[in-house]
This record gives sequence, structure tokens and C-alpha cells, in this order.
Amino acid sequence: MAKTRFLAMILFIAALMLLLAACSSSGEQIQNDNQSNASSVSSISEAAEKLIPLEDEQGSNECPYECCTEEDEYDEKPCEFDRPCVEHRCVFERCPYECCSGYEKYSRKRCKEGYNCEDNKCIPIDDDNDKLLNMEEEKLGTNPNNPDTDGDGLTDYEEVKRTKTDPKNPNTDGDRYNDKEDPNPMVAVYPSVSMELKEGFQKINEENLQALHDAYIQSCEGRVCSVDDLLPVTGDLELARISFKVVRENTGDDYTNYTDYNVYIYTISGNREERVYPVIKDRMGFLDIDQKDEKEYELAIKLSDIKVGGEGVLASVALEQKLILLPELGRVKTEGAKEE
Repeated sequence: MAKTRFLAMILFIAALMLLLAACSSSGEQIQNDNQSNASSVSSISEAAEKLIPLEDEQGSNECPYECCTEEDEYDEKPCEFDRPCVEHRCVFERCPYECCSGYEKYSRKRCKEGYNCEDNKCIPIDDDNDKLLNMEEEKLGTNPNNPDTDGDGLTDYEEVKRTKTDPKNPNTDGDRYNDKEDPNPMVAVYPSVSMELKEGFQKINEENLQALHDAYIQSCEGRVCSVDDLLPVTGDLELARISFKVVRENTGDDYTNYTDYNVYIYTISGNREERVYPVIKDRMGFLDIDQKDEKEYELAIKLSDIKVGGEGVLASVALEQKLILLPELGRVKTEGAKEE
């Protein structure tokens, strides 16, 4: 650009000198030479136009490259973000910071995995804003897009850093309480309920037992009869009454809302023991820690009740005219207790 201006200035001075020389000549010579000088000036101007690049209609010599400097023959065209222009190309400077995005003055410089570049600093990524970084959640197996992976009300960060519970299990110790409401979420608490059956009385109805014996001898004539054989003859005789109570105690470290249990009744005839009474299925309700309660029962044992025992029991009762009843506690299930 500067070289072109210099040439233009030389041509302009030469043309001016020719005009001055023409003015210093005589009148006739001036008149005769006017046309010649004008022709010379015209020739000089045409030569200058050939040497000097003409500007476009807008008066500019636009840079056709990505960038041009003031030292070029074209109009100056700077790079964005003050990047240097080298050989008509905008180049990046080396990033002097911890990281660069690559969209401004400096070349791109990435952060390591798990970090984002913010204000030229590498910041750890925490997509769910639970204060537990994505890279940590990946190692733990938690969800980096959910601050509470197991939904127990504690954030993943709280479980890992504070309570030391499992962020993927809402009830780390497996008791009835989830981790947030559990005062000690790493130690399981359970009710420990003991059940005891205490016998009361047994009242044998000797008169009805004798009537059953007589009916058995007369109706069966030495063969083994079933209860169904004798019921039409004797009716549903009450053979005995039995009482007992179930005592419950909670020695654990948690309450129970209920305890389900079964009670069985057996007969003993000689050395034989057979269940004769339908199972009693019952429930006791709430029982707090270090508490005890009980429930009493009184049952009438009728002829139809000993059908469960079969013909052998009936034969023993009828022939020996005795009946010994034995209650026994069966399966016990306590709400909130750990199943063994």
C-alpha cells in the first residue's frame, strides 16, 4: 500500500514540472505547445492509472483473505479477539490459563474428564447439585442426575459423607425404619417377643365320657367306630373343659404392632399323643419395649372336636374312659421382627 502511494507521488511531481516548463515559454510557444502539453499530461495520467491500482466504486481496496495488515496492499482487516494475522490467516495464541474454550484469542485447552472449563478454570462437574461430583457418583454406582438415588429423603452426599449409609438402599440396616427416620441407620433394631403358654384347669365330664363309652360298646360291638358313627346316637357331647393363657413379653429394642400365633390341643392316651382340636389362630396387638401382656382362653372340648385325631383316639377315650388334654403353642410371627 505504501509503495503504491510513493509511485503515485512521483508521477504527480513529474506532471507538475512539465506544466511549469510550458508556462515559462513565449506566448506563441505557449499557444503552440498547449495542445502538446495537454497531450503529455494526458499521457502521464494514463500511465499513472496503469501503475496505480484503481479503487472500487466505494473508495476501498477490500482484503480478499481472512485478514490483512496495514503493511499489505489491501485495506486493513483485523482478526477477532485481537488474534495475530500471519500470512493472511488468523492464528491462536497458546492458552496461558488452566483451560481455554478455543473460541477467543487463545487456542483450545481442555480440562480432564469430569471437569468443565468455566472462566478459564477447570471446575468439577456436579449435574444434580448434591455436592457429590459426577466422577464420585460413577464409582459409587449412584445416579449423577438424581440427588437422592434411593429416594429415602437423604441426598447421596449426606449418605456418603455424613450418615455413612448406602445411597442405593433406602433401609441400610434392614429394620422397619428407612435411613432418614432411623436414629441409628447402621444398627438394626427389632422386637424380640417371647411367648409362653401357661396351663389353667382341665375339667373332664365323667358323665358324658361314660355315655360315650356305653354308646361305643353297644353300637360298635367290638369294631372301631368313627365319631360320625356315634354322633347320631349320643349327640355332640361336651367331654371336657380346658383353660390356659398365653403370656407375651418384648425384650427387644423396638416395639411390635402385633404378634400372630397358633395354639394346638392334643390328647394323650397311654403313650400316644394326637392333635384333636382345631388350631386356634389368634393375634395380640401393640407391645412396646420391655412390656408384657397375656391372653386367657377357656375351651369346651366336644365329641366333634376330636374328629381330627382319628378313630384311634376315639377308641382310646371310649374304652379307657379317660381324657388328658395338652395345649401347645405353635408358630409365632411378630410384626417388625427379623425372621430367622
